[in-house]
Amino acid sequence: MDIKRLCFIFSGVNLLVIGMFIYSFPQMHRYIYVKKDSDARPLTFDVNTNSGELNWLAAGRFQERLKHKRNVCKTAKYQKTLKSNLFYLLDIPRRYIMCAPFKSGSSSWHHTFWAMRRKRANLSMDSTYFTHLDWQGNQGRSFHISVEDGIKLITSVPGDDDFNREPPPRSSFRLILTRHPFARFISGWNQKFHVTIDYWKTLYRGFHGLKSYKKLPTGENHVMAFEDFANYAANNSKVIRSVDGHFMPISSICKPCELDYTYILKAESIGKDELWLKKRLGMEDIAIFRVGVGPGRSTTKNNPVTNIKYYMSKLQPNIVKRLYEVYKEDFDTFGYSFNFTTLEAGGFE
Repeated sequence: MDIKRLCFIFSGVNLLVIGMFIYSFPQMHRYIYVKKDSDARPLTFDVNTNSGELNWLAAGRFQERLKHKRNVCKTAKYQKTLKSNLFYLLDIPRRYIMCAPFKSGSSSWHHTFWAMRRKRANLSMDSTYFTHLDWQGNQGRSFHISVEDGIKLITSVPGDDDFNREPPPRSSFRLILTRHPFARFISGWNQKFHVTIDYWKTLYRGFHGLKSYKKLPTGENHVMAFEDFANYAANNSKVIRSVDGHFMPISSICKPCELDYTYILKAESIGKDELWLKKRLGMEDIAIFRVGVGPGRSTTKNNPVTNIKYYMSKLQPNIVKRLYEVYKEDFDTFGYSFNFTTLEAGGFE
């Protein structure tokens, strides 16, 4: 048999072996295991889809956010017992605690925590059954739990902050919702001063002197121009930081350097993070509800860079800088950014 014929046969055999390997690999090794050690179980990724890559990227985002937050809070002393907070959402059987400030995607999570309780009670999780009383019930839960249950929810377990491995046994899941401070401020104004919503009356009563800032034409959709409200906020930082939860800095509401939040959710990237997060939290049996966007409602679907630049361009530079100072702790703690020259916002990952 000549050499050419041997080479041809050998090449054919190689191709056959490679083809069989490619075909059989997904069946033989459906899961890729990350490196493991003695105190953690491996996190598995399905190689038949791109979910492995998506999981890896999402885990990396959460790891970077946590690293940044802990660096900011490196001298912090975390609370030993849970301090009640109106903005906490709790699920004790699942060991979830979430600080869910207004205007950061909280509506969806109120529905989700409600659905967990409904599932345990074998009741329908159809969101049409969700009422304002259920919302209030969510907000009041941290005031009515035992000290022992509170400690379980806020106590960290070695390895529960390693997002490349499955959570160790007895882990609690400590979550906080965040959003770019300027996007949240714009969203709060857009909704709470909308003509179809009477909440602006509450703000006129609570924000001392607010009416006197009303100077510019408001347009047909709002009772106060954005520029006028921004001027008020910039000049009344103490009021903004303490009076109304829709405009208070998230750092003032959730105290991120007093509770060791491990999962920092960003409203701008929740769409990319959701699949990994649901698997990580063991929440794949629960739908994370998406609340419809009505008149004046917030939406995270709009391009935040474009939206922020548009509204900040309406303001005098000194007002923008003073408004930044109001929310500086949020910018610093959660890694958001803003360029005063280009008006470009960032830090959404």
